Amino acid sequence: MRTVACVLALLGALVVTPTGHAAAAPGGLRFVAPTSRTLAGTTDLKVDAPPGTTAVRFFLDGIALSELTDLYARQTHTDPVWMTATDAGWFPPGAHTLRAEADSPTGTLSTAMPVVTSAPSDGPGIASLDGGWRFTNTRTSSPRTTTPAGTAARSTRSGR
Repeated sequence: MRTVACVLALLGALVVTPTGHAAAAPGGLRFVAPTSRTLAGTTDLKVDAPPGTTAVRFFLDGIALSELTDLYARQTHTDPVWMTATDAGWFPPGAHTLRAEADSPTGTLSTAMPVVTSAPSDGPGIASLDGGWRFTNTRTSSPRTTTPAGTAARSTRSGR
């Protein structure tokens, strides 16, 4: 039992509190923001990390959102701030897992928290773009066109 406790302490094991926020063991990693489980619009992501941490990465459902390094802090002789922002509207509404990883002097630390994203409805005359494009080869009368579905199409000329 004592060996297990020592290993967990060395790894910076995390304890999940009843509110769902990850509380860091001494020298561990913990979320400071968001302070709510519901994410909407532009949302700050911030963690507290142990001294000597060189990088922090944020993920939503395993998709990388951002990676921060301590390079600026080292160059300016300041403490690093492990904070970035994301737009919750980029993700499908519903339940997700927000995760952060940190490269610390004791190894890679990780913490996670459950979140729910919501996307505001589009205003009048606004169409949402999801960033996904599909390119196709089709025959059309002009060299390059955009199809009604928003997909880019390139025409081919006869004999080529």
